[in-house]
Amino acid sequence: MAERKAVGSKPQIKFEFVKGDLRLVGWNNDEILAKTDEETISLQQDGDEIRVSCQDDLAINVPKNSKVHILTVNGDMSVRGL
Repeated sequence: MAERKAVGSKPQIKFEFVKGDLRLVGWNNDEILAKTDEETISLQQDGDEIRVSCQDDLAINVPKNSKVHILTVNGDMSVRGL
């Protein structure tokens, strides 16, 4: 499953929990692109703040100027381009 969400160039993204692996990549688009194997992702937006939670592995692209706060990842994590 893939989900896109327009978020602007400097969103604040809070990863509440990812139950599997997290692959986080910065890119030059003003949107989030989240990919997971199942429909187990929640992207909730309140202004510039986006709350992310996922019950599985998650690959996600976010704007390069994002402020990112990661609370819980149960698997491996990689971060590039932020």
